[in-house]
Amino acid sequence: MGKLNWRERAPISVPRSGFMAGAISGKYVVAGGSFWVGKQKHWTSEVEAFDPVSNTWTKWRPLPEPRSDAASVVFDHALYFFGGIIDGHARGDAWELRNQEWKAVHGAELPEHRFYAAAVACRGLIYLVGGLSDTGKNAEMSNALWVWNPRQPAKPWEVLSPMPGHGLMAHAVATVEGKIYVLGGARKDGKGIANVQTVFKFDPETASWTRLGDLPIARRCWSGMGVDGKILLIGGYSTTYERDVFTYDLPSGHLLNCGLMPHGICAAQFVRVGDCIIGTGGEVGEGVRGKWTIEARLSGN
Repeated sequence: MGKLNWRERAPISVPRSGFMAGAISGKYVVAGGSFWVGKQKHWTSEVEAFDPVSNTWTKWRPLPEPRSDAASVVFDHALYFFGGIIDGHARGDAWELRNQEWKAVHGAELPEHRFYAAAVACRGLIYLVGGLSDTGKNAEMSNALWVWNPRQPAKPWEVLSPMPGHGLMAHAVATVEGKIYVLGGARKDGKGIANVQTVFKFDPETASWTRLGDLPIARRCWSGMGVDGKILLIGGYSTTYERDVFTYDLPSGHLLNCGLMPHGICAAQFVRVGDCIIGTGGEVGEGVRGKWTIEARLSGN
């Protein structure tokens, strides 16, 4: 993968962070999220879809209630999300957006409340790893790994071998050639949190974890995805809001710079739509949400 050249597209109408997102029918769909007005945090139920061909946003049916920071993933042309936060309280329910209609997925409730976790589809199943189980002083980071079969929605989540070591939140997750990778994120550090440099690989065939070599940087709240046998890592937070974009090369484990975004962004969800990588919103400053929509075309396509 060569250098990615980013361009700005039509801004989203409600700047937000911590939303759920995915590519459906050639559109980049953004659901929920949070934003600040002064010192007051608000949650939204707004759902919008971006059409990269016409460069326009369209409002879709809103969420049944405001929500942010749920683990989300697209499977079989539907956007699923699990858990998240509403009005500062963690949740564990499951929802599906199909044909612009929202439906609760009964039987797919999480074993525990969870937010700041990550979900990924792999080999016909949905996996969820890490995150926080509660808010405030009761917050505990998890290293749990759960799996659910969306073709058997009434069957509950199965608890698999946990990720080695400490619990994580705000990590990137991606699949490449049927393996699941967990990169970076943050762990508990005394009364605060610390960014980590770890990389873990989970093999669904053997249900086993492997710790790979550490990254040269520690970063959380970045967006990850598998692209052409590599992992694309976008933005995130170190000690500031980052603009750089990397590829994590397999199997060498090298982290290669492939360009800069126009703005530093963390806690946004970037997705692949056709030959393009598209993202919007995100956190761009303390209590400040981004309004920009940016897009990069994959080289060689």
